Amino acid sequence: MPFFYNFVIGIQSNYTMKLREIFQKKDDSPELKRGEIKEILIRTATKPLPEFKYLTYTNHSYYFQRMRSVLDLDVTEIISIQFSLNEGMMDCNIGSFLNRQNLFDGTYSSSLINPNGCLKFLKNNSGALPYEKAYYYHNGRIRTTEKVVQEIFADCQKYALPFFDKQLNGLQNNPLVFKGIDYISRLDTNKASLKKDLEEELKHGNYCISSIKHPNYLELKKLLQDIEGIDREMRKGIPKLTYDLLELYADNDKGNLHVVQVRDDFFRQIRL
Repeated sequence: MPFFYNFVIGIQSNYTMKLREIFQKKDDSPELKRGEIKEILIRTATKPLPEFKYLTYTNHSYYFQRMRSVLDLDVTEIISIQFSLNEGMMDCNIGSFLNRQNLFDGTYSSSLINPNGCLKFLKNNSGALPYEKAYYYHNGRIRTTEKVVQEIFADCQKYALPFFDKQLNGLQNNPLVFKGIDYISRLDTNKASLKKDLEEELKHGNYCISSIKHPNYLELKKLLQDIEGIDREMRKGIPKLTYDLLELYADNDKGNLHVVQVRDDFFRQIRL
């Protein structure tokens, strides 16, 4: 394992060194100083993504957020930029979260209410890319880094914004999500105990969601499974959605969740 790891790291280092040599031949601008990348990111994001405001730096990532709402719940849309000066690489993740507790998790997820993934994967419509295409590369100098940051935000404009709109629309029109939100908005149980019980059952079941036997989990899962007209692929996500919804309830500190408008016509063609 150490040999393979060192071998891969060696490939990465050699590749970025070659790129840096090529870039530096065409770039005589000053080298980046500590803190300058933050200024470049904030300044560059203003024009293509004016609604996204700088949030914070944590876990080696610069976070930008936009707030929207659906079903009277806040939706936090995140663009996070990872930057490595020594390795000459940058990366970008995007996520849309009903549960703000997941903002800084960093784990890729296909969750129906908290999806999070890699911009490069979205751009290339692939979950696996060769190393030379998996990242954005810079040479540690201002001019080239600015161009790379412009490329990242241009990709966000082209690929991330439609992703966010599609996700928001899905939250509004997915009967599974709508019914699940309706369920937790009526739920009245101890949130701390619920979260503790779910986490313990998940751990004891080797983190297999289907191992959870908590009464609220089983009740909500059956409620969602009983909805007809749901395609097979979406049904596969019901166990995860059930957990995510109960976790959203448990993590919400504003009292019981409340859905302002329950549209009677939403389920007009859905048999419960």
